[in-house]
Amino acid sequence: MKDEETNYFETRFKKREFVMRNDIQPSLQTVEQYFSKSEFYIPSYQRPYAWQLAQCDQLIEDINQHMENFDKDSQDNYFFGAVLIAQESGEDHDVTLIDGQQRTTTFMLLLKALLLKIENELASQPNDDVDGKRLIKRLNSLKEQIASLLFNLTEDELDDFVDGLSFPTAEKIKYINDSISEKYASDMETILLGRDFEEIKQNVHQIYRRQKDNRYTNFYKNFRYFYNTCNDLSVINCINFANHFIKNCQVITITSFNTDQAINIFNSLNGTGVPLTPIEVIVSKA
Repeated sequence: MKDEETNYFETRFKKREFVMRNDIQPSLQTVEQYFSKSEFYIPSYQRPYAWQLAQCDQLIEDINQHMENFDKDSQDNYFFGAVLIAQESGEDHDVTLIDGQQRTTTFMLLLKALLLKIENELASQPNDDVDGKRLIKRLNSLKEQIASLLFNLTEDELDDFVDGLSFPTAEKIKYINDSISEKYASDMETILLGRDFEEIKQNVHQIYRRQKDNRYTNFYKNFRYFYNTCNDLSVINCINFANHFIKNCQVITITSFNTDQAINIFNSLNGTGVPLTPIEVIVSKA
């Protein structure tokens, strides 16, 4: 898989005649490593979150298929593609997502669904025998790990969250969406801060004059799909799936230390797709 990933990166960059410079840094990262960043900022010029159930279903299918055929000895991790971020000194945000916000958002929705599944399992596990205590320990460890990927929490705050003594607040969320095209960005906050599925369902947006399922945003519909999918898993299968997603799935993170340069890279890498429109580029420089 590493050869495939290297060829992917080299082919796309050589095809566009990019010269690798000191201010462009590619890095192959697992989901765990990728979400170790302090924030994921979606700037004003980005388009709305557009992934739908078909893409989410394919994502789950790909992870499951890779997990079934995974060979630990070969370290053949599953490759999700490239993510382009800008890290320019003097900016208000450490990490600006230029390309990859659809996957990043979707990954966070899946992580939240897994977190709620873990909470549900912890509430139902017996703790009066050795096997039960061992399982609770594994679930708590995974709960702490996922929480650290979604929120900026200190060690003490993580401990309190795992023990049920506190819950993350809005300012701790790593996801920040300032897209002027995204009318319902607050749904992500509602989902990430929701303590259970029913609370989330009650508090997400219901779009005026839309009927049935169309009244919900892609954020909520995709999260609900992940939640139901995770809920159908046994506790052991849930642990195995979560660990595989976090540790054995990866992206290539391309970091540019100049925002204008990052946008040029985005348009080049997506030369066959839809480039940023003039107004989106203007907004990006405002």
